[in-house]
Amino acid sequence: MDVNDLATDLAIGVGLGRFTPRFKNGKRLARKVENKYGRENVAAYGHSLGGALATESGVDERLTYNKAAGIGGLGKQKRRGQTDYRHKKRSHKWFICFFQV
Repeated sequence: MDVNDLATDLAIGVGLGRFTPRFKNGKRLARKVENKYGRENVAAYGHSLGGALATESGVDERLTYNKAAGIGGLGKQKRRGQTDYRHKKRSHKWFICFFQV
């Protein structure tokens, strides 16, 4: 595990994840991609920490799987245009994404 991931995970745990450099960089990247390809052609997908990043990206369409959440469910909320899949027990089901280019 990367030290930056650990710091971001701790920040998410107390509800401050969106203020970390990782989240700010994710938003910046999302804006660049939207500017290049058009907002309607962009979607964010993520699992765990990536799901939390997708949620806060500002992208209109988001799909998350077992998104990271903090103490008491902080960060568990969904944004408009987001689908969130969760499993109560640990499972290793595969997620397959198809992309049209």
